[in-house]
Amino acid sequence: MYDPKIEKYSVGSFQKPRAVAFADFNFFGQSLLNKEFNKAIDVFDIIYCDGYWLYIILKSIGFNVVYKPGPIFFTEFVKNHTKFAILSKYSQLEIDTILGINSLNVVELPFVDNVEDFNFEELSKLIVSDDIFVSIGCPKQELFIDRIIQYLPRNATCYAIGAAVDFSLGKEKRAPSIIQWMRIEFLWRLMVSRRKQWKKWKSVPVVLSWFIKKLFLKILMRRQRF
Repeated sequence: MYDPKIEKYSVGSFQKPRAVAFADFNFFGQSLLNKEFNKAIDVFDIIYCDGYWLYIILKSIGFNVVYKPGPIFFTEFVKNHTKFAILSKYSQLEIDTILGINSLNVVELPFVDNVEDFNFEELSKLIVSDDIFVSIGCPKQELFIDRIIQYLPRNATCYAIGAAVDFSLGKEKRAPSIIQWMRIEFLWRLMVSRRKQWKKWKSVPVVLSWFIKKLFLKILMRRQRF
């Protein structure tokens, strides 16, 4: 079983991070089971917990993690910045019209089954911003960032932002405020988009079995000390 990298959440200097990710159960499950994905996320300097319950689970067994949902991060970033790049399935016209930021650097990405089908060197030439949000879903976006980052300037930062762009553009709706407050937004999303969300839920049993094993070992080690 591969070592999860979610504890790598902060940078030890004032330099800009090279890459930032937001981990949910799907992300964490991929880090446990997918060797290629686990290797790819080594490029990320910061990995926040996007999901509250994943944050609680990891915190309870001693992981040094920070809870920061991707949609909230992206919304705050858009409020405070006018120059950044968005790489997603949406066109320049769609994003400009909704976000109303004319200086955005938008790169429309075609759908591919395998990230190796992208021409990363050519795509990198279309990116003219230092802050780059990649929104093509986990695990593709993390693998994409791992591949393209070698062609980008050293001061560029890539963000694996997932569905945050869809929320900002109104393509997907966030759960009602009361559902968000109760921290059960994942259940609401499962009900409104079952087919899409069910793929992510396949990772939940993997993460929970890993957690139970870690918790059992932690309790066992405590007993041995006494």
